[in-house]
Amino acid sequence: MSGLYLSALVLFLLFSVMFGMFGVGGGAVYTPIQLFIGASFNEAATVSLFLIAATSISSGIVYVRARLVDWVVVGPIAFFSLVGSVVGGWSAGIVPEPVLLGLFSFFLLINGLHLAFSDIRERCYEAPFIGRRLCFERTVAGERVVVDLPLAIPIALLSGAFGGMVGLGGGIVMLPLMVVVLRFPVKAAIATSSFLAFATGIGGFVSRLSHTAVPWKFMLASALLVSLGSLVGARWTVQSQSKRIRRLLGLFFVGVAMLLFIRGN
Repeated sequence: MSGLYLSALVLFLLFSVMFGMFGVGGGAVYTPIQLFIGASFNEAATVSLFLIAATSISSGIVYVRARLVDWVVVGPIAFFSLVGSVVGGWSAGIVPEPVLLGLFSFFLLINGLHLAFSDIRERCYEAPFIGRRLCFERTVAGERVVVDLPLAIPIALLSGAFGGMVGLGGGIVMLPLMVVVLRFPVKAAIATSSFLAFATGIGGFVSRLSHTAVPWKFMLASALLVSLGSLVGARWTVQSQSKRIRRLLGLFFVGVAMLLFIRGN
């Protein structure tokens, strides 16, 4: 394995700690690193989706043990996110990559600034046009989680489709929307996002295998390292204060938006 590939493995390990902290797969970084070492976009996106699944399931185990995961909430959202990712992976290439990345960068920038600098409160019962019977309430690790189905299902579908299309886990799309739009408590949102990213990562990866060759040795070595890194990051999140996590999460999304903007130019 060349020096460039070894450097990529080290970077994967370091970044996976941060991705484990925030319950996102990391495709926004995994893909550009592979492009830098000479991989084609389709190859990089496919490997990235596999690493997203590895990162997410590893951190997800920590969140399950900390009782931050409610399967009644995760199940339906993950299912629709998976369906969207399969469609997105199958239709990869239809929409020009610069257009997708430009829109996604703007989306992350706006939501990141909102997370970092605004106060966010639950919204479901305060929105009279949505109707209470279309929401259901759960308690996760002592915090109230209100799931607004008319918003959650289409958001999950579109997030998964976008993630599968460009090799970004749907969790990185869904997470800011869960906090900003669906008003999930930040730790519950991060824990839920881990399993959404896993679902979209696996769905997009499998649907891409039919038209993309992957370097299995490099991919499996990378998956082992990102699994270890994400375990460390997830443990930090479980032990930290929610407000601090939300601020850092917002700044993280702003940073990813700037990275994608630079990549697109």
